[in-house]
Amino acid sequence: MALISCTECGQQISDKAAACPRCGSPGSTSSNPIWDSVIQLEKALFDEVQKFSARIGVFASSARRPSPFSAPPSADIPDQIRELAKLKDDGIISSEEFEAKKTELLRKL
Repeated sequence: MALISCTECGQQISDKAAACPRCGSPGSTSSNPIWDSVIQLEKALFDEVQKFSARIGVFASSARRPSPFSAPPSADIPDQIRELAKLKDDGIISSEEFEAKKTELLRKL
């Protein structure tokens, strides 16, 4: 008597067992344990390919969805420029920093 792997679930069972006690799969119809291992490997690979295929399907469907549009320019850009002017007047930022940021904000309009 030798132990072989069940071709369905992989549990070790007797080569004389009529069926796997775990999954009920019929016992080995082959007397070649290498062949049984090849079958088990093929089934495991098939299962992995099925899982991988499902993941690819998820990615493909998400790629087909339209991307959310970008938000329109903020209506508070003039307020941001006023705040920057106040920071400049208070000496917190330089005139160059103010002008650079103001230019950047005006481009967003």
